[in-house]
Amino acid sequence: MNQVQFHDGRHYLRPYRNVLWVLDDKDSISMRRVFNQELCSVKDFAMNSSEIETFRTQVEVFRTKEEMRNKKLESIRAPLAGAKQVDFSRHEARAVLQGEYAVAGSGAKQPVTGTWGAWPCLIMALYDSKNRMALIAHIDASTDIDSLPLTLSGFSGEHTVAHLYGGNLMSTGMCMDVVDFLEREKIKIENADIVRSGLEPASLAIDARNGQIYTPCRRTDFTDDPSLKDRFEIYSVSGFFVRPFTLI
Repeated sequence: MNQVQFHDGRHYLRPYRNVLWVLDDKDSISMRRVFNQELCSVKDFAMNSSEIETFRTQVEVFRTKEEMRNKKLESIRAPLAGAKQVDFSRHEARAVLQGEYAVAGSGAKQPVTGTWGAWPCLIMALYDSKNRMALIAHIDASTDIDSLPLTLSGFSGEHTVAHLYGGNLMSTGMCMDVVDFLEREKIKIENADIVRSGLEPASLAIDARNGQIYTPCRRTDFTDDPSLKDRFEIYSVSGFFVRPFTLI
């Protein structure tokens, strides 16, 4: 894709985000606590035996799922491989911000796309060797994972590889949601340097001409896009859960 396009969309949070299940000292569920965002108040509701039993079952399912996910994480996680130091011209590279994604073709004026400052966010880079196109996405906690298939328009799953970089312990669930998404789409995960320790934010760029990835990247490695400053300011004040997911 050579032309810049923008697509704004609403992000839907995971269900029941305002519900906190409260345990007493004996690890038995005693109430559910609901935060009313509009009234800025908290109400407690006593749970009956049926609700308690249902919740215990859900907790057991959750724990089993988490154990399986942790095993999968350990089996795929490895240091980022195959990345080079930045050697491209900033005039042929375009950046995306948190909550945005970009698609570029090999014949684009700016075939390199990248992002920086991902912590605890996750960077997903894709390269389709058949169609010679690349994608970079800066995924944060507000991203609706179910919207990710929309980013794959034009990509050939069997010819596409993925590079995942970033995330920390707080974003383990989000990182594994993206892993599950890629597996469902039958996209090979070539790099999964995720759920990282330390405080160094991740950065990554990818070249649509050959699939080469680059790190570390800085803002100054990319074209001085006039809209970048405005987008950054808008997203900084717009709230954690309402940033648009943008296609370039």
